[in-house]
Amino acid sequence: MTPLEVRDTIIGQINTNFSACPVAWPNHKFDPDVDAPSGHWVRPNIIMSMSTIGELGTTGLGFRQGVVKLQVFGPKGRESRTVWMNAGSLETIFRRKVLSRIVFDEPSTTEVGADDEFYQLAVDVGFTAFVNE
Repeated sequence: MTPLEVRDTIIGQINTNFSACPVAWPNHKFDPDVDAPSGHWVRPNIIMSMSTIGELGTTGLGFRQGVVKLQVFGPKGRESRTVWMNAGSLETIFRRKVLSRIVFDEPSTTEVGADDEFYQLAVDVGFTAFVNE
């Protein structure tokens, strides 16, 4: 899979299966005060790491690994249950799924805490995409 194919598969999974709150897509204008009036929103980032050779030859199978990082936000100083529910929903849509030629691992959620405006959790989902399959 190319980086674009990986990106499109991940975006499609979020768009199709997550509607609990707005998504702040990379390189798109997003103002939480305007676009997420409830204070709840998600910011996804796709981080691709090393690609490795699985088989020799120009047409051999390869592997592209990475992590889907989902920052899950809620309003600071208010009940955080909804933020945790949103994180759980995001875990569920990726947990051990095989989409196209991507195999997703077991997700993990970490409490980041609060800054001046928002309370935040981080959901990380490792993946392996098969190249030349």
